Amino acid sequence: MQPLAVNGQPTTVQISLHPGSVDDIHYTVQAAACQGKDDHKEPTLYSQGTVTITTDNISSISLPTPPVIDLEALKVRTQRATISSAQCYDAFNTLGLVYGPSHRGIKQLHQGDNEVLAQLGIPYCVQDAADAFILHPSILDAALQAAISLINDHDAALLPFALGSVDIFEPSQTAVWAWIRYAGGSSAADAIHKLDIDLLNERGQICVSLRDFTARGWQPVNSEPVVQSNKSNERPKTSIRPSEESAKPLTETSELLQLCPVWDHITITASEQEKLPTDSAILMLGLSDEQTDFIRQRHPQAVSVTINPEHSHEQIAAQLKPYNTPDHIIWQVPAAEDLSLPAFVSSQTPGVISLFKLIKALLLLGYGDETLCWSIITT
Repeated sequence: MQPLAVNGQPTTVQISLHPGSVDDIHYTVQAAACQGKDDHKEPTLYSQGTVTITTDNISSISLPTPPVIDLEALKVRTQRATISSAQCYDAFNTLGLVYGPSHRGIKQLHQGDNEVLAQLGIPYCVQDAADAFILHPSILDAALQAAISLINDHDAALLPFALGSVDIFEPSQTAVWAWIRYAGGSSAADAIHKLDIDLLNERGQICVSLRDFTARGWQPVNSEPVVQSNKSNERPKTSIRPSEESAKPLTETSELLQLCPVWDHITITASEQEKLPTDSAILMLGLSDEQTDFIRQRHPQAVSVTINPEHSHEQIAAQLKPYNTPDHIIWQVPAAEDLSLPAFVSSQTPGVISLFKLIKALLLLGYGDETLCWSIITT
């Protein structure tokens, strides 16, 4: 397992979910299989673990009430050195860890003996989306950065590597302090350091508790800086624990694959657009008056027809029969005004199902043997 290095170009990763016990889901994050030069080579593993949902009823979760930490006592114990935000990120830059504006959440570091108290804040550039996360990436990453500052000897860059557990008591964006210290049984003299991290609100109450956090030295890839970001968006009151069982082969039939939609935006220039002859027989279905007028400026003979989505394909065929055989059909997909899940599902009737009915109607009219061009407008 190794950190994910992104060197100037988008990098594709594969997130795999595997059912575990009743309440467990094992996950892996690894390089996409298509990126490997050798098809038989195991994909590089970047992260693995297990997410445990403690109950389906969030209100009935009975996690222990976290203690309230004495912030004033912590501030007294961490007066050995105070480091500003600018000094922190200048030091990270020197080590090759270049954090962008949205991941500069450390406002100030207060160092003590074997403990650090970091003042945190969501960067201004991402404050508008602060409520979209339970574990806010900027706050979580800032806490991990502060943790690395406790064990970093300033000779090599360290990156987050492993984590024992995470307990979430309330959304992390309410946290304004991170208290980092060595975990029980670990010390500065150990070869591998384990740290405990608590994210605290302004009253000293624990919002998020991270246990047994470890970091590992980073080897530069092609001598280029690595931008490392930890982004999470988990449900409240869950626990995340690494598990050896999560590193299962991707060929297992029990695997669930989480996909992310990717859209490539393109602009078609006028020279690339295919122009129909002005005498083309065009049938317009479901277009607005404005769209119809625009098309008729070039194609005066274009015919506009309104089809009832509740009609059968036989009724649609009877409605289209009087018109001459068209060369081109332009169909406007009905727009869904309500994008909530129930409304989106019900909107398939005037959308996809209407298209199937239209195709069946055209086949019924004998268009199966005709050359017919289509333009489908979606919203």
